[in-house]
Amino acid sequence: MTYPTIMPAITLDFQNSQQLDPRIKVSRSSGATYINSAGLVVSAAEHEARFDHDPVTGECLGLLIEESRTNILTQSVTMSDWNATAQLSLNQSVAPDSTNTATKLYQTDAVDGTQYQQLQGVGFGTGDAEQVFSIFVKAAENNYFFAKNDQSTFWAILDLTDGTVTSNSQDYIDKAIGVQSFPNGWYRLKVETGNSGYGRQTWGISPSKSVSAAADLQFVGDGTSGVYVWGAQIEDQTRVMTSYIPTAGSTATRSQDLAQGSSADIYGD
Repeated sequence: MTYPTIMPAITLDFQNSQQLDPRIKVSRSSGATYINSAGLVVSAAEHEARFDHDPVTGECLGLLIEESRTNILTQSVTMSDWNATAQLSLNQSVAPDSTNTATKLYQTDAVDGTQYQQLQGVGFGTGDAEQVFSIFVKAAENNYFFAKNDQSTFWAILDLTDGTVTSNSQDYIDKAIGVQSFPNGWYRLKVETGNSGYGRQTWGISPSKSVSAAADLQFVGDGTSGVYVWGAQIEDQTRVMTSYIPTAGSTATRSQDLAQGSSADIYGD
């Protein structure tokens, strides 16, 4: 076999090298997050290159380049901007970023069985709005977490013991639902809307893995049992989930990543 004698002027193998070639400059006019080799969500400073990793295997996935996105939820950790029918208790468990900031979503001691133990998000779009919702969830006393559209026509239930999803619609799973596993029992649940045809969404505690009707998601709470939640995000005008954008009192925007190198840098001319 004959091999070429002329080698490329530059080889950009970000996945294996896990470092930035000095001839390539990364710019981003904001901070951002990525997943490190331990599977933790960590922060990068303004203009810092991000090398993303598989949260379970720790494998480097290469240089993370993303477009600008805004998290329109103003309280991604405390979720105090949500009109929740379940209760919220702050700083109850170790979150995916290794801080003790996970919020516990727990059942309200309702007087009848006509109440969803749910989060009703601020900014959830209308039926034809194109948005993607994402949230980190972990089992506490409850092992099941649901997503449903506002008409209660479609719902999906995430099993927090193994990351599997059941639904009354395979189409809903195929077009709208995504699950990413993280260390220590955490999962990142994604729900797409808009062109998927599934409208506004709410999230909450499910009493079981399989329900036959949306009304089965309504139950009398015991006042204590729940799940841990963290890192809630709504990205508008898109159906593609991106890296976590933390908020604390107002919306937050992650600026666009740019990776550039001049011909002089690369070829030396």
